[in-house]
Amino acid sequence: MSRAARRESWLLSPSGFDARKYVYRYVGSSGAVKTLDKKALRLAPFASMNDPRESHEWRAGDLIGPGRLRARSPLTESILQSEVDRVLRRGVRIASFGMDRSPIPAQNETLFHRGWASASMWEHYADHHKGACLVFDREALGSEYLAFCDSIGTLKAGDVQAIDDVEYKDSPLNVPISGTFGSLAKFHAVLADCIDRDSIKDLFLRKSIAWKHEREARIVYTRFNVPELELDNPTYVPISSSLKAIVLGEAFGDTTEILKLAGEDSPAPLEIYRCVWNLGAPNLRK
Repeated sequence: MSRAARRESWLLSPSGFDARKYVYRYVGSSGAVKTLDKKALRLAPFASMNDPRESHEWRAGDLIGPGRLRARSPLTESILQSEVDRVLRRGVRIASFGMDRSPIPAQNETLFHRGWASASMWEHYADHHKGACLVFDREALGSEYLAFCDSIGTLKAGDVQAIDDVEYKDSPLNVPISGTFGSLAKFHAVLADCIDRDSIKDLFLRKSIAWKHEREARIVYTRFNVPELELDNPTYVPISSSLKAIVLGEAFGDTTEILKLAGEDSPAPLEIYRCVWNLGAPNLRK
């Protein structure tokens, strides 16, 4: 059996598969075209995410706690309060993916549990089924992401990269620092000491239980104390071998461009499928 045939069989398997083999990125039709054209994965600003803990400004008085953080001249209270948001939240870039889940025993012959088959993800993130679902090999994507991070050069204190599953927990944000600061340099040094793998999980890989149905995995790219001109801009990670297949939405329009890009300059063109729904149940069609 060819590799493509094995992948098709895997994508259509209702059970007996490795649920962590692939991750699934739902995008609009233009997002799919741009990903293939640029051969790059777009990491969006963390501030553009949809959970209020991500999209709302992180004020120091709320995030750290009242009275725990104080400014001393020449630093002002206003600057200190806003600096937490500028440094911690607005310097982070995220790429989000869906995952497979285990089948419900009574429904183990259907495909509702597959990562490409989420009706809510098609509706909300793939332009009402007019977009696409990009299928990535998780391990290969991780290798490409780490290669990108290595290409950036020496990391500064506070820079952290992560690829992990989102944890769903109803808890407020918290940064465990306190003190009085008379300069931003000293404040940044304390903040940088707080940013490690554990705090990355708490700050950027946790969402409310209300989002649990999305079963999200994330690439987190944190750049500590980003220059003002680079705040809120996306980052692009080159991809060459991790993208394995494209599932078009049932209402995806003209496929001319996407088909051309999927086979362009490649000895092994990407596999293209279409997600169809029969009596409300998902399936793949070539």
